[in-house]
Amino acid sequence: MAASLNPYISNFDSDFDVEKSAQYRLTIQLALGGLSFALFDTIHHRIIGLEYYMSDLLSDSNDLFHALEKALDAKGLTNKKLHSVVCIIDERTNVLVPEALYNPDNNDKLLGFCFNPTKDLATQADTLTKHKAVNVFAFSHALQAKIKSKWPEAKVTHSSSLFLESLPKSEKAAVHVNVRNRDFDMAVMKDKLLFFNNFRFNTKDDFAYFLFFAMEQYGLSGHDTSVCFSGLILPSSEIIELCEHYVKDILFVEKPIELTVGEALAEVPYQYYHIHYQAIR
Repeated sequence: MAASLNPYISNFDSDFDVEKSAQYRLTIQLALGGLSFALFDTIHHRIIGLEYYMSDLLSDSNDLFHALEKALDAKGLTNKKLHSVVCIIDERTNVLVPEALYNPDNNDKLLGFCFNPTKDLATQADTLTKHKAVNVFAFSHALQAKIKSKWPEAKVTHSSSLFLESLPKSEKAAVHVNVRNRDFDMAVMKDKLLFFNNFRFNTKDDFAYFLFFAMEQYGLSGHDTSVCFSGLILPSSEIIELCEHYVKDILFVEKPIELTVGEALAEVPYQYYHIHYQAIR
């Protein structure tokens, strides 16, 4: 089934050259709902390519990795030497732990407070320096083995870690949301991280309910609290149109001044590849 996938975003600069792959950083975002990858040219210091796939046909890690291999093969990148590779795990089996309470020998137990991790899951942890916390996450042993076999030196991290480490501190409470196909991460920042969770939604009304219910628990109102969006969402989306009825200040994460992109990404909203850029930094 993975063989039938077609990208809904596939933008590459005209000077993309597979023979120059050794100067490209590859970032890959992996989830059963879809995958994406970006290429960063280390010589010219710009993102030169982005490709996104979305599908409910990816039923397991084998399907997911097979789809990735086909996507990379279509660009001639299979078995090519790369400058570096970062694999971003985008599944929702993760939990934040205060750094002072973290013990690397207890990853399974820590995940067990919120999930029921099975033996086929590998565990890993990212240190969130900005928040003095550790993000413990799980993904399949099968996917872990395939990544190590394909790219032995690849860095593996979690999308929520990149999202959280990108959040700016502010004197006033602010809400940050990273949107995927059917779920979103939400964080509340005020000098420090006050709240973080992930919510699954099916409709725009689900989305709004979870967002505003969580805000209400912290005494936050859309009349005086900004909500900043990143991820797969546009200002013209139905979700944003609904939220505008209740939030006075809706923002979208801004492209950093130091980041340059090629002509292929000039018209692609930065929020789409915000997480990829965080992985490249």
